[in-house]
Amino acid sequence: MLSGAGLNKVDLLKELSSYLANFAEKLPVMEVARGTVILTPEDSRIVLYLIRDGQVQLYKITADGKQCTLTILQNGDIFGETHLFCTGCRQVYASARTDAALYSIDGDLFQNLMQENPGLGMQMLAWTSRRLKETEDLLEHIAYGDVRTRVLYQLLRLCEDFGTPEEEGCRLNIQLTRQDLANMVAASRETVSSLLGQLGREGLIDTNQRRWLVRCAQIKLDRE
Repeated sequence: MLSGAGLNKVDLLKELSSYLANFAEKLPVMEVARGTVILTPEDSRIVLYLIRDGQVQLYKITADGKQCTLTILQNGDIFGETHLFCTGCRQVYASARTDAALYSIDGDLFQNLMQENPGLGMQMLAWTSRRLKETEDLLEHIAYGDVRTRVLYQLLRLCEDFGTPEEEGCRLNIQLTRQDLANMVAASRETVSSLLGQLGREGLIDTNQRRWLVRCAQIKLDRE
C-alpha cells in the first residue's frame, strides 16, 4: 500500500463540527446532478465547498484537450479556495461524479473561523499539506512512470481512499470504468484495457465484478 493515510479518510465536516455546534445546519446546501461542472479555472469566487453526500472529481484539461483526473473526493472532503487556503483547485475543474449535495462556505466566514479557532486552522493546514503531497506523488508517477506503474499506483491509491479489506485483497467501493482509470493515468482507454487484462492474468486484480478487487499485497511499484 501507499505510505500515509488516504486523504479521503479525513472527514473535515466532523472536524469543523467539533469546533462549532450544529455547524452544518447554518450553511446553504447546493444539490448538483451527476456531470455538473462546479468550478472552472476561470471561476473567481472565494468559496469552499464541503461534500455532504456524493463524489466530486478534480481534473485538468491538457493542451491537446484530454482530461486528466487528479483526485476523487467524497463525503466530508473539501475543495475550493479562500484568502487563507487553496485546496488544489486553482487551474483545476471540479465536477460532480455522482449526484451530490454540497455545503458552501463563504471565504470571509471561513477566515473568521480560522482566526477564532487556531486548532481548526492547524487541522486545515495538515490536510492541505497531505493534499499537496498526494498531488506531487501523482505527478511524479505520471511524469516518470510507465503506464503499468501509473495504473498500479492509482489502484493502490483508490484502495486507500475507497477500499474495504477482504480475504483476497481490497474491494473498491466505487464504480470505476476503464475510461475513468485512463483519465487518472494520462493514457488511452485501449492501453489501459489491455494492461488490466494482463494484470488480471497475473492475478493482481479482478475486474469481472462491478466493484474491482485489488490484491494489494502482491503489487510492487518500480519507484517505491
